[in-house]
Amino acid sequence: MPQIAVHGSYFTNNFGDTLLVRLTCDMVAGFVGRENVFLARPGKVVEQADIGYPVVAPDTIRRIDLLIFAGGGYFAEGSEPILRRWKASRRAHRRHLAWLPLYRHAEKAVIGVGVGPLTFPVMRRDVGRLFRSATRTLVRDRESFEFCQAYGFGRDVQQCVDLALSLPRTVGARAGVALHLPETSDAHMDVVLRSLAAFERGRYAEDLRIIYDGPHNPRSTFHERLQSRAETVLGRRLPVVFYADHRTLTEELAGYELVVTSKLHVGIVTIAQGGRAVAVPHHPKTRRLYRQLGLSAYCIEPARLGEAELGAALAALPRFEPDRGVIDSGVATIRTAVAELIGPTVSRPAQDAPPHRRGLIEVG
Repeated sequence: MPQIAVHGSYFTNNFGDTLLVRLTCDMVAGFVGRENVFLARPGKVVEQADIGYPVVAPDTIRRIDLLIFAGGGYFAEGSEPILRRWKASRRAHRRHLAWLPLYRHAEKAVIGVGVGPLTFPVMRRDVGRLFRSATRTLVRDRESFEFCQAYGFGRDVQQCVDLALSLPRTVGARAGVALHLPETSDAHMDVVLRSLAAFERGRYAEDLRIIYDGPHNPRSTFHERLQSRAETVLGRRLPVVFYADHRTLTEELAGYELVVTSKLHVGIVTIAQGGRAVAVPHHPKTRRLYRQLGLSAYCIEPARLGEAELGAALAALPRFEPDRGVIDSGVATIRTAVAELIGPTVSRPAQDAPPHRRGLIEVG
């Protein structure tokens, strides 16, 4: 059996990044068995334990046949001031590219990453080298594809979707509204709370709670500030659901009637499972997702966020329906790529694949 290493952004115990690496590992394990799937680099120990696959030992790296870069936004920059972006770019290069010579012998593939902008020359150069050397390169949205073309990252780049959209839809009753608003100003928190309280006689404000997509950081003021705004606007404090692990949050998101979030994967996982998510984004990648799925009416830029705009999005929720054709096609592209990468060596899925993933990919 071939041995395969999977790399991703497993350095901060963030929900979305953890989920993407685990989904990729599970998909690959469906072919070669869990015992032949590894994480490519040491990262945050608690997060890699949550993913559930071991880190490849340094003395066995040369046995790795295929290195897969799983989904995530680690080949893109945010909109922070230039000094913060430069520091983040240096950190991303160290985490995701500087060690690549260790795997010079292995075939490489890039599956579902977000790309661009990349304004710093070293990062752009080395991402380009990786993409041009990869056997398959899939990026998760149209904007990422266009950045690849503009940067000359190779002619064989294909577009897919974020792999988290492969999560199955859930059925059953949904109740309550979850607020996930890190990096959101007090003024915008007030707009969200007032809009929920005003809509349909406060129906959405009756069962509100705050959720986290990662371990609580004592230096973060998100929780305390949102509680303070809730006391002012609603006259009460809100229950808080702290982060346990990525599986628990995935299940949690499947049960809400509505999620209001400022980040990407809380929304993606909610949408994939058949729920409704309104975004107040602080990163371009969230806007890309909602545009890709035909949900731009439910993604409100902070610069134009007001009670009228959010109220209109809430009123339109009965028509909330992502473009399932885009999702199905993009997920199929990923599955086909993985099948073609591993298929020449493995003719059928391994019998010890994770039960919830086994049989999702068939090799002809």
